[in-house]
Amino acid sequence: MKKRIWKKLSAVCLAIVISVSIVPLTGEFFNGATGTNEAKAAETESIGDISAEDEIPVADASDTVAAVLEEEEVTSSVPLDNEELFEDYVEIKLELSTAPESSSSRGSQLTGTNRKVYLKLKNEIAKVADGNLTSTVFEVSLDELGFANKTWTAGELGVPAIVVDGSISPDAANAVTQKLNLNLNKVVSALLADCPYELYWYDKVSGASTKGPDITAVFDGKEWKIGFDSGITFSFSVATDYAAGAYLVNTINAKRVQNAINNADSIIRAYAGASDFEKLDGYRTEICDLVSYDQNAAYDDTISYGDPWQIISVFDGDAGTNVVCEGYAKSFQYLCDKTAFDNDITCISVSGIMRGGTGQGSHMWNIVNMADENNYLVDVTNCDEETVGADNLLFLAGFTSGSVDDGYVFTCTHGSTSTSIAYQYDVDTRSLYADEDLVISDTAYKDGETHLHTYGAWIVTKAATYTATGTKERTCTICGHKQRAEIPMLDRISIANASVSNVVEKTYTGAAITQLPVVKVGTTTLKSGTDYTVAYRNNVNAGTASVIITGIGKYNGSKTVTFKITKLTGWHKQGGYWYFYDNNGKMVKNAWKKDSKGWCYLGSDGKMVANGWAKDSKGWVWMNSSGYWDNSTKWIKYNGGWYYIEKGYRVAKSWRKDSKGWCYLGSDGRMVTNGWAKDSKGWCWMGSNGYWVKGKWIRDKGEWYYIKSNGYMAANEWAQDSGGWMYMASNGKISKNKWVKSGGYWYYLKSNGYMATGTLTISGKSYEFDSSGRWIS
Repeated sequence: MKKRIWKKLSAVCLAIVISVSIVPLTGEFFNGATGTNEAKAAETESIGDISAEDEIPVADASDTVAAVLEEEEVTSSVPLDNEELFEDYVEIKLELSTAPESSSSRGSQLTGTNRKVYLKLKNEIAKVADGNLTSTVFEVSLDELGFANKTWTAGELGVPAIVVDGSISPDAANAVTQKLNLNLNKVVSALLADCPYELYWYDKVSGASTKGPDITAVFDGKEWKIGFDSGITFSFSVATDYAAGAYLVNTINAKRVQNAINNADSIIRAYAGASDFEKLDGYRTEICDLVSYDQNAAYDDTISYGDPWQIISVFDGDAGTNVVCEGYAKSFQYLCDKTAFDNDITCISVSGIMRGGTGQGSHMWNIVNMADENNYLVDVTNCDEETVGADNLLFLAGFTSGSVDDGYVFTCTHGSTSTSIAYQYDVDTRSLYADEDLVISDTAYKDGETHLHTYGAWIVTKAATYTATGTKERTCTICGHKQRAEIPMLDRISIANASVSNVVEKTYTGAAITQLPVVKVGTTTLKSGTDYTVAYRNNVNAGTASVIITGIGKYNGSKTVTFKITKLTGWHKQGGYWYFYDNNGKMVKNAWKKDSKGWCYLGSDGKMVANGWAKDSKGWVWMNSSGYWDNSTKWIKYNGGWYYIEKGYRVAKSWRKDSKGWCYLGSDGRMVTNGWAKDSKGWCWMGSNGYWVKGKWIRDKGEWYYIKSNGYMAANEWAQDSGGWMYMASNGKISKNKWVKSGGYWYYLKSNGYMATGTLTISGKSYEFDSSGRWIS
């Protein structure tokens, strides 16, 4: 390998100019009176009036209110090159280095809306950097901005009017935009300054763009109010080397980094209960089990030390990624640096020339200072299979001869064969470390035992799954000592490159549009809810909507596909009902429409009313089976009851007479049946057929009433049936158990309601009544 080259962070001036703008969507206002005649407009309060639910957008593209933010130059002392940024990001994740400190972050200087947007984007950018999010299209909702359900009147904004000639006035649009008080250049500048390494994937040439927020005006029945109708969508371009699409990041490398960190942590946890020696010995064996020596790279003179991917390649779980000596040495030190030893154990990586072993020439190895305060050589490269020190002859080894200046020689004995291997420190190592750090013990380290463990094969005691780690153990063939270790969770399969079908173009309905995607990884069809979840973005309004497929269970990552939502205009029949869409594709509701056939009405659900009632300023009208206003005069049967329309309007609280007799239409216009009706002379009873009853006893709610021959209810007078005479009270009910004076005589009505005759005891006293019921004595 080439002589070690230490990577230095150079201050590279980063100048980026990003232009962004807030552009509300435009549209056309639907007026229910369009194309109507003046007569109908005068009759119908809904026609030509603006409903409380109507919304007015900016009139046309030329009048669109745009708030173009000032450009700002951004400078930063971080590398401009995306590859350098990513390498630095990997080192920071591995804790091999730290991000340069600044006196204060740019983000901490932001306030208000700028601060809210900064925090949301910073969080999303971190997810992308870690490989937990593929899309670089980020949405900041009105709720997150703090503007959900906020509206302003013209007076509150200090402008003459919100709406002028059917369009949002430029003054109002500018005023409400100022309420947002958002400077996107400041936000992006702060992100570039504070998160340069997390933005390793960001294409600074193509830059970023925004969409929204949309501005809308609503009439509440009294006055116009203006506010925001949507949040802001930020789209960050992705550099070619990291792109899976214009706004999609290929997360493979980021996932490798995180997997490597997780796997390394699993190894450390597996040996947490072991002695210091067992920890070190376990790390050696784990590294040798994970990788093999990369013979091809060893002789590539273009490769230099300082590559963080050497550590990643050891721990990424991919058997195909092998390493050179740097990977073995740095991985061993990485585990040591992150380990809480019982004693004061330190490990350093050194470089120089090695002769007699695998990878001879430029080489990297470790020196470990143990609790006995002696330094021992650890060359994990030459402890691997089929090397001169396999499998532990160069682990915590003592030298045979040599010194710091002259180099050290070690002897590896296999049976009756002994082999010498020599190490010489290079200039960089000598300049970095004091001689006392490089002095090697002349005897190998012994952990109070007569032997180093020689383990057999690993045996799985608990299989790992996609959601839980497993365990394994192996036994020393000399002493029977058991070593236990954790098996990392199974690598989940990325869904980022899955094929997604059955996502088709849809028609605008005003409600959220969903799909039934078919997701395949290779030839395997995945199951929704088990292998992935489905989410949507921009799936209500006409335009381009997104389906976000996110892996769960044995799958991870995400895949975004788009589909079109086309705008409907005019009349459309859906699910057996007719609907009308205005020029903006918005379903019209609670409004009258007129065409060549006549007037029709669109209800609160947008459906054209047919075989039902609709209301205008004069009253209720009947809409026939075709959905048009029936302006004739006739009887209508609806929901089991009869109604009468006169010149199209429903008649209510009115008497009507036909060939069968008189009937009464109640307050709701329905013909009264089996019920009471009243005119100027008194109460009448309407029979089961709805016609006026005469000369008949009727029973209502448990009480008997008598309808006289003239059709009116008897009250304060006598009535007779086959059982005798009864007196009808003022409310028409039969009087019972009471005295009544009539025609100057007293009468008594018994408990059954009939007039008393003869002798009757009342309240313990005897009374005499004649045959006419008059009280005698």
